[in-house]
Amino acid sequence: MAFKGMPAVALCSICAYSFSFLVFGLQVNLLGPTAAVLSARIGVVEADLGFIFTINGLASIIGALPSGWLVDKLPGHAVYAAAHGFQAIGFALIPYARSFAGLAAAFGFVALSWNIVNTAGNTFVLWIGNAQAQHNPQAQAFLINMVNALFGAGSLAAPLLAELCATGLREPMSVYWISAAMTAVSALSFLVLPSPKPPGSSNSSNSGAADTQHLQQQQLEAALLSEQQQAVTDDGATAAAAGAEAAAAGEAVVGSSLQMAAWWGGGPLTLLLLIISLFNFLNVGTEVAFGGWIFTYSVKQAGLSTQEGHFLNAAYWAAFTLGRVAASFAAIYLAPATLLFCSIPLAMVGSAAALLAPASWLASGGWLLLVVTVLVGLGASAGFANALAVLDSFEPCTGSITGLLGGVAGAGCMTVPLVIALLAKHTSLGYSGLMLCCLVSFSVQLVCVPAALAVGRWLQASRGHSGLTSGSITKDVLPDEQQPLLDGEC
Repeated sequence: MAFKGMPAVALCSICAYSFSFLVFGLQVNLLGPTAAVLSARIGVVEADLGFIFTINGLASIIGALPSGWLVDKLPGHAVYAAAHGFQAIGFALIPYARSFAGLAAAFGFVALSWNIVNTAGNTFVLWIGNAQAQHNPQAQAFLINMVNALFGAGSLAAPLLAELCATGLREPMSVYWISAAMTAVSALSFLVLPSPKPPGSSNSSNSGAADTQHLQQQQLEAALLSEQQQAVTDDGATAAAAGAEAAAAGEAVVGSSLQMAAWWGGGPLTLLLLIISLFNFLNVGTEVAFGGWIFTYSVKQAGLSTQEGHFLNAAYWAAFTLGRVAASFAAIYLAPATLLFCSIPLAMVGSAAALLAPASWLASGGWLLLVVTVLVGLGASAGFANALAVLDSFEPCTGSITGLLGGVAGAGCMTVPLVIALLAKHTSLGYSGLMLCCLVSFSVQLVCVPAALAVGRWLQASRGHSGLTSGSITKDVLPDEQQPLLDGEC
């Protein structure tokens, strides 16, 4: 099993990330189910709240900019707890908003920290999975899929909890107080759990950064030699210890700089990052767009009732969540890329069927549209988590890289729904542009998977060639009589 041999602290952390992503999914998807109540409270129509979706997207992208730095440089769980703390405050204040500006400010305040949670959660799961890789290589793919499955569960729970509060408690706005309380509990859990440690960066270089690596290694060895020569001259243990400390500090600085140079060195690793970024932009953007527009499509394009439209919306998120749970267990036996190859074609078949089917088929009881919705939900479910796993299999992801990918995904969440709206308003496609966008998007995603694997193999080959051709810098630049100092001999 994926949890075999996992320390208790790591297991508790995984449970905390899972609950956090459940809350995360609930937060992101509460605006839609409560739009009628919110618009009535502030005196606008529901369509006017579309601007708040844009505010949320912009705030999410802005929050992605510092998220990677915060995760890499500060105690990770403290950052996580602070982000959830801000969200709890914001959601507790939403029921008191009496103007459009106040409501937009409250949602924007919460959305600023969404990508911090997304970045921290995915990065820490990858780190824990890397730590288990030697004795449990299936752990990472299982964990990243399972934690992200809880986001889908939260998305599915949002309309259900909103309906329960409206009918059972007879206070529709209480759903935001419940969400705030759940977020606060999640924040407290991270205050008592130690932050995970990043994996070693011994392989954090690529062919594009070879010249930089060579120069910095020479500088490191020269500094090490100078310190050791001073230690021999002084014939004192204190000087030798100082040399060792200086060398260790130099290694840390060089390792960090090499790691960033590797990602942006212009070689195969940079190309791999660009491919995964394109994949995430399309995958997450299409995932959110379909969830946001399927109700409107089913009512205005297919002619279904509003009740059937709500049912299809719930069916989509249910299929999405089921797909992520299934991918979690399948990841024990299958590689992340294989999961993507198996899932993405389902969404392509579903969207193509909706485009090719006669309108009478779509409107006849909604059975065909239900099949389409389920297929798209299953096809979209495995994308983001397994794309991260593919990237991490070739180069361990830092918080900065995961934050960057989260920002790219946020840009997709703004762009793809907007494209569908423009197609519906300005072309003869109407809302069938939703299915056309899905088909094109998932087709490009499918092409990205083998492209990423090919570039990843190129990256591995370049590293293998570099390892075979590059000699020891120490052996090349130092005289023979000084070699024993670096070999640890007397």
